[in-house]
Amino acid sequence: MKIITRGEAMRIHQQHPTSRLFPFCTGKYRW
Repeated sequence: MKIITRGEAMRIHQQHPTSRLFPFCTGKYRW
């Protein structure tokens, strides 16, 4: 699994508001 930093997660979240497509963001990282 690809581990991303918090900054990358925020950037991905900004590019894709639908965080449902990225379960690894909401799963590993609790906002």
